[in-house]
Amino acid sequence: PVITTHSVKEFGLKKGADVLAFVKATEVSL
Repeated sequence: PVITTHSVKEFGLKKGADVLAFVKATEVSL
């Protein structure tokens, strides 16, 4: 598959959202 700047940006946003959700869940459990 061709990796474009757009797909990289979308992948980065998705990873960022996953990290944010993980951090929020961690804070709640503390």
